[in-house]
Amino acid sequence: MKCNFFIYCCLLALLSCSSTRVANIQAADNFVLSNYKTFNFYEITANGEPVNPQFNNRIDILKSTIQQQLTSKGLTLSQTNPDLLVNVGIVTTEKVQTRQTDFRTDAPRYIGQYRYSWKSQQVEVGRYR
Repeated sequence: MKCNFFIYCCLLALLSCSSTRVANIQAADNFVLSNYKTFNFYEITANGEPVNPQFNNRIDILKSTIQQQLTSKGLTLSQTNPDLLVNVGIVTTEKVQTRQTDFRTDAPRYIGQYRYSWKSQQVEVGRYR
């Protein structure tokens, strides 16, 4: 019984760590996929901040998944003059990771004779996208 409970807790913890968010997008009313026979992708360019080294690998994973789905619907990949161009747009935001300072670990060891006060504050730990 304890083993089953432990396995259930581990599975629940693994399922709660999902890092992807899938958006459910509805097609336009006048769009019919069967009207198209071939497809290709727009060229993807990244601008702005320095790009993550895994960016191109992740884009290739997205493209291959989209290609599999469109191929299963009857379309074929064509490098020249495709009927349908697929635009893969990705928007990332930069976030700042902070932590709260603590008197037990972050306070100065020697304050001296000057009027000095120490206050707890938010300290930047890192940045991520």
